[in-house]
Amino acid sequence: MGTDWNAESLVPQPEALRRLGGISRSTLWRLHRDGEISLIHIGRKVFLEPSEIRRFVAARRSRLRPLCDEASVTAEASVLTPGAEVAGHDEG
Repeated sequence: MGTDWNAESLVPQPEALRRLGGISRSTLWRLHRDGEISLIHIGRKVFLEPSEIRRFVAARRSRLRPLCDEASVTAEASVLTPGAEVAGHDEG
């Protein structure tokens, strides 16, 4: 297959669930069934490659970026910044 890896680099399923934010086994299997994440089966054990975890997280991260544009972040920051002026608000 051309992939350089060894058995020590495989992440056991319980650790992979933790690294994926504490998702459940059911969620992991649904993601696998839907083709979103690849699993490695050795006997009855299930593993993920660290690169697969990184790829999956990066793909999810890129889905969120369009929702968070600079204008909304700037507007949010001004609302959350103590002492920031609020448009149309008169303190007197």
